[in-house]
Amino acid sequence: MENETLSCGTGAVAVALAAHINGDIQQSKAVIKTPGGKLKVSFRPDQGGFDHIWLIGPAVKVFEGNSMNGERVQLRALEPGDLDDLYAWENNAEYWHLSNNSRPFSRELLRSFIESADDIFVSRQMRFIIELKNEKRSIGCLDFYDFDPLNQRAAIGILIGDEDDRKQGYATEALNIAALYAFNFLGMHQLHCSVLLDNIASIRLFENLGYVRCGIRKNWVRIGQEWKDEVLLQLINSREN
Repeated sequence: MENETLSCGTGAVAVALAAHINGDIQQSKAVIKTPGGKLKVSFRPDQGGFDHIWLIGPAVKVFEGNSMNGERVQLRALEPGDLDDLYAWENNAEYWHLSNNSRPFSRELLRSFIESADDIFVSRQMRFIIELKNEKRSIGCLDFYDFDPLNQRAAIGILIGDEDDRKQGYATEALNIAALYAFNFLGMHQLHCSVLLDNIASIRLFENLGYVRCGIRKNWVRIGQEWKDEVLLQLINSREN
């Protein structure tokens, strides 16, 4: 489990019983405040222990379905069979500005990247393959990077590799899945992304998903001999509000 349970019943009961043993509460009942709401615990002391322990609280649906599956696409971990796709995407100079890259990648380097993929709390990044569920075909990748566990945020980036797979709603679905995973399982407070100011389609994609513009970096990216501005966008975890 990557993040704390919002209303842990076992933990709430343990806190109430420990408080009674320590003399912090005198009555045989307590109200425990949790991130998911208030839980009422009642009990009866019995010969150095407790019985008739009851836990009362609201039942609220917070998630439904497979966390990494959408209607048409799914996000999955990197596999050795993804090497050819990664090699094609990473060595397409058209995409190099997305990752501040300026050189091609060897197959050996990418193979090592796949094999060494680590937990986001260790490597501060995580890559998913975007796969069409019905066809079992990889169409792109999605990244969390610059993960900051203290401030509970990460940058997010997405690539749909083939032109024919763009403007099909796949990116929207993948980004929705990623946000649910980031907020519900990793406990992030926000996601943020950077998009070239003249990339109207990508800006509209993120804004339609609730991302809000929060700034512009002037002359931030050089493509050829031209300097381009970059838009910063943020998505705050609404469940915390």
